Amino acid sequence: MTRLRNLLSEFLDKIDYGSEIINEFLTETRDGRLFLDKYFDKNRDFLLKEKNKELEDQFESKKSSLNNELKDHERLILQKKEELNNEIKNIEIEKKKAKERIDEIKNQSDEDAHQVLLEKQKELTEQNSKLEHSIQENEKIIDNFLSTQEQINEFNTLDKEIEYLKRRKQEIETENRVIENALKTQEAMLESPQLPDKLAEISTLTTILRGEKRKNALALSEPTKIKPSELKLDKSNRSDYTI
Repeated sequence: MTRLRNLLSEFLDKIDYGSEIINEFLTETRDGRLFLDKYFDKNRDFLLKEKNKELEDQFESKKSSLNNELKDHERLILQKKEELNNEIKNIEIEKKKAKERIDEIKNQSDEDAHQVLLEKQKELTEQNSKLEHSIQENEKIIDNFLSTQEQINEFNTLDKEIEYLKRRKQEIETENRVIENALKTQEAMLESPQLPDKLAEISTLTTILRGEKRKNALALSEPTKIKPSELKLDKSNRSDYTI
């Protein structure tokens, strides 16, 4: 019997499929189920006692765990209550301070209130002065800008006027040169020794054209004495005169 038990124990422990064979025999065969029924009937008290002990151990373990969790929750609740009480106390303290401050303000004298009002008015007056000064400075900046802009416009107009005067000056200088050249030519003609002869020829031609006698023509066309010019004639200016 002992040897058989050892073999069965070794069969269940060391062979992987041993326990599977035993389980199939006990649960799936008629003989196995009969064996289990007889075994339970015979060892009912022992099995129930063992099971009860196991359940009691599990219950105690679970109970202990729940008790520990409950204690943790109780400590947390107590901590939160203390924090809440502290907050309530702080709120009450702040409410008391606020009430005292309100009472202090209510009990403040009219003179103090008037002083506060004067200080506020002074502050507003200073702010207004700063704003007015800032406005004046900005107006100066705007005036300077407008003045500068006007000067720029005047400068542009003056610049155009200068350009016109320059052109006009050039035109006048050109006209003066033309007049000077014409004047020199006229002076050269007036001082020319051939001028009387030319005048006589012109008079003769005129007389002939009019049908008059040459004598009367010569008498009428007697040259007038011309005032000598102060301009000195030489080759350079006489060459401009052509008969």
